[in-house]
Amino acid sequence: MTSKVPAETLVGLQNLLVHLRDVSAENAHLYQYRLWDAKRVKLETAQNRGVSPDGAAGYRDGLRRATNGHPLSAEEVQKVVSRVNQLSS
Repeated sequence: MTSKVPAETLVGLQNLLVHLRDVSAENAHLYQYRLWDAKRVKLETAQNRGVSPDGAAGYRDGLRRATNGHPLSAEEVQKVVSRVNQLSS
């Protein structure tokens, strides 16, 4: 048993599919832009802080200068490790 679908319904469905395709493409473009922008912001923030984009090496050098070579407490070391992990992720 087959039933005929009105032409208007088919045209409406086709228009809906075209719209969904366009929205999907636009969302993919926005997602790519947001990824690019997030990477750009991370890089600029690192550069403004004098930290290398990968975070760790520049942060260690800055820490050495900031502490004048004095040993850090266990709590300070944990803070540094936590911050380096944040920068490198």
